[in-house]
Order: sequence, then C-alpha cells, then structure tokens
Amino acid sequence: LPENTVAAMVSGEFVLTACLIKRLQSAGIPCFAATTVRKVIEDGDLKTTVFNFVRFREYPELGCK
Repeated sequence: LPENTVAAMVSGEFVLTACLIKRLQSAGIPCFAATTVRKVIEDGDLKTTVFNFVRFREYPELGCK
C-alpha cells in the first residue's frame, strides 16, 4: 500500500472484494463503495442507461475469519 493511504474505494467481483476489504480494514484503512442511481431512457428501439453518482457508502467492519 502507498504509505499515505487514508481510504479506499473497493468494488468488483464479490469474493475478491470481500478479501481485499478485510485486509485493508485490518490495516486500519476504511473502505467505501460508490452508490449510484440508474436512469433508463427508451427512445423506440434505443435504450440508454445512465448511472449518476449519489455518495460513497462505507463498508461495515468485516470480522469474518
């Protein structure tokens, strides 16, 4: 880890994400997920999906073994 790391945004494949969060939290680094709102715009046969950022949500402490 870079020595000035104060927080991490973690997302991706579930098992890898959980393992990474556990290791980061054990090093005292809080982990966050980005939350979004999805908006679907349909225009005939064209469907567009837009994701708008809402906030960062901190992961709870993973005390798993």
